[in-house]
Amino acid sequence: MPSSPIRNPRRDTSLLSSPLVVRLLKRKYTIPILLGLYQEGTLQSSDLARQVRGHPATVLKTLRAMEDLKLVTRRPANRDRRAVEVRITLKGIELVETAMSHWGRIFRKWDSLP
Repeated sequence: MPSSPIRNPRRDTSLLSSPLVVRLLKRKYTIPILLGLYQEGTLQSSDLARQVRGHPATVLKTLRAMEDLKLVTRRPANRDRRAVEVRITLKGIELVETAMSHWGRIFRKWDSLP
């Protein structure tokens, strides 16, 4: 009789099918952009593209998707109306801090292992 696979009761696979998670992970620059904005505050979209080493058009598409999810806001820069300033929203900050808190607990646990 074949054995059934071991199931981890703590693993919630429904999270991976969440529309928010699917949209976040669909674009490869989402996480680096969130972390960059979390660290720097407001950045111009061109600076973000350089920071994440992405093509400006690809980064712009990612920023638009992130804006639709209310993770960032975009507005014309004060000094140069051609430039666009990007700022992380409270929702974006909460997302980053929740992930950092979770990973921090894991790393502290690993550090305490012999």
